[in-house]
Amino acid sequence: MSLRFGHLVLSGDAGPWRRCGLNELVSQHSGVEWVHTANGSLTWASDREGLGWVFHDDDAVAAYDITIDSIPARVVASPPVREAVTLPDLPRIDHVVVFTDSLERTTNAVAEATGHEVRRVRETADVRQGFHRVGPGGVIIEVVERADVTSVSLWGLVVTVADLDAMVEAADGAIGSPRDAVQPGRRIATVRGAAGLGVAVAFMSPEPA
Repeated sequence: MSLRFGHLVLSGDAGPWRRCGLNELVSQHSGVEWVHTANGSLTWASDREGLGWVFHDDDAVAAYDITIDSIPARVVASPPVREAVTLPDLPRIDHVVVFTDSLERTTNAVAEATGHEVRRVRETADVRQGFHRVGPGGVIIEVVERADVTSVSLWGLVVTVADLDAMVEAADGAIGSPRDAVQPGRRIATVRGAAGLGVAVAFMSPEPA
């Protein structure tokens, strides 16, 4: 079985995200607010705490639930395949961050659940990180093991935007100043907690040409 990334479910509503620069991308379907990116979507649920994720299964005939190292996930039948449209300015979900107390256990669980093996492991003095890409060009699941983490959690996400400086300026203080990212040639800016997104979020510049 091989799953594809579908969307993230966030707590609250899209209001704080609109104020962080995504206002023009928010749309409504059946009374639910969505932001569609180049490789997945974001939506909101007022009764949710934290972050949830949904995957697509090309072989599913009905939705079903799974757990990925104790993190609940929803799997739904894949929507009809549409002709790909290239929109270079459309944001992308660069990666979703999972915190864990055991890199091996959690990366094995991600691989077993999604069918996508860990592609790279990075180790520093403070953390160990494993990276899965959920389908060609898909969202990266970044699994992070830290000494101060005692349980597994779906922690946050990073979104790539075409013009990071313009987004930070338009957010009027809700997003911190851009700084160099770990990825060479890219910069990242973290959304401040006071912005009220309810989950850890950062925005990143695109990969250099």
